[in-house]
Amino acid sequence: MLSSNALSLYTSYSLSLSLHLFVFVISSLLKERVYHCKCKLYSLVSINLGI
Repeated sequence: MLSSNALSLYTSYSLSLSLHLFVFVISSLLKERVYHCKCKLYSLVSINLGI
């Protein structure tokens, strides 16, 4: 009984951990993409304005 309880606790903990890791990776990738888009947009505007 105890081992099954520990196993379910471990499973839920590892699932929660992997979910948090997944969310962290996705959010960091999105931030990086947004940052790159802003940089591209800024450089395009700078080129068009002749700065």
